[in-house]
Amino acid sequence: MHALLGLLSLGIEAVTLAFSARPLIGREIARSVLRVVVFGLCLGLLGSPAPVFDVRWAGPAALLCVWMIHGVWRVRRASARRPGRVVALPQGVVTVLATTLAFAPALLFPRFERPAPNGSHDVVSDQALVVVDGAAPRVLAVTFWYPQDDGRYPLVVFSHGGFGTRQSNGSLYLELASHGYVVAALDHPGHSLWTTNGAGGTTWIDAAYVQALLSEDAAADPYQSAQSYRDWLSTRTGDIGAVIDWVKGGAPGGAGVSGRVDPDRLAVIGHSLGGAAVLAMPRLRDDVDAVIALEAPALGDIVGAEGGAFVWVAEPLGVPVLNVYSDAAWGHLSEWPQYRRNAEWLADDAPDTEELHIVGAGHFALTDLALASPTLVALLEGRSQTSSARVVLRAVNAACVDFLDRRLGTLTADGDDAPHVTVQVDQ
Repeated sequence: MHALLGLLSLGIEAVTLAFSARPLIGREIARSVLRVVVFGLCLGLLGSPAPVFDVRWAGPAALLCVWMIHGVWRVRRASARRPGRVVALPQGVVTVLATTLAFAPALLFPRFERPAPNGSHDVVSDQALVVVDGAAPRVLAVTFWYPQDDGRYPLVVFSHGGFGTRQSNGSLYLELASHGYVVAALDHPGHSLWTTNGAGGTTWIDAAYVQALLSEDAAADPYQSAQSYRDWLSTRTGDIGAVIDWVKGGAPGGAGVSGRVDPDRLAVIGHSLGGAAVLAMPRLRDDVDAVIALEAPALGDIVGAEGGAFVWVAEPLGVPVLNVYSDAAWGHLSEWPQYRRNAEWLADDAPDTEELHIVGAGHFALTDLALASPTLVALLEGRSQTSSARVVLRAVNAACVDFLDRRLGTLTADGDDAPHVTVQVDQ
């Protein structure tokens, strides 16, 4: 219904524009009446059992209201005018553009529902702010998902991708919490598309960071890339560590999650650049028990560049790792220089690393963006994914639960017996 209203409104303006040189009175009356009808349909939907209005429709609502008022006025005015021919092409073009912009958020981000969780726990979600002290204090907005039942559960900290937010993998947080995990998903100020500071302020993504991320080329300039990786990961690992310390310190100010975390079982998960950050955490802390990287290179293992190539840490990571890949990176692990460590893990068949390849999915299909905006994901990927977004997310989420259950000892006393596997999920 959202798309229908948007397309109907655009259609009205497009048809009117095509016939903008026709007699003025008939055209004005027809367009104005249609605008009033569309506004009436919206009012009817607002009163239906399933109301359709939310923040995405603020622009269209304002535009339709203006159209309705203007339409009534034009009908009354046009009835008193003589027939004539008026070329209103510029005005029509502006109207079509305004309509497109007003409806774009609603059409690009249709209403969606996350897959229902499969775990036995009812899930509660709340938010908290974590202040990171230092020369430049940072305020981290964190959303928690955890079982409603009393008890102590393993902690899982999630780091979003390069242009993401802490809501990027909500279906995964919900699934994990339903299986008995406390999930803390945080925004990285400056790296997050936007984040709030708790005082009504919003911090948008840093322009210099965006430019550096888009221009980074590991093959052309490994020296600059290595420096960028250090800068980006330093920010993110500091944030992740601060959240871990805050939760383990009793989560002051986070009444809901306080007392629910088992401090001896900790996992970190991230997507893309967030995955690279969590892969670096075991080298910085000895309390990380497992890592899940959703299509992410082990950038933290790069210590510099010499002779036009990256220099890598030689020591093993030392904790169980699950690497999840889409078609976007799977066939390039041995080609892309920043993925060299990932290619080694795959080739070595090490007992502490597992690989999952999601066939038919793209990079952003490993996040809820594939549900929130299939059109935007298709534009970003340059193609439409061949596997259903829900099928992909269910596969990813189930694999994460299974991995953590085994590796954190939720189901078994020792997860080392799990085989190194490469799994392809059918379409």
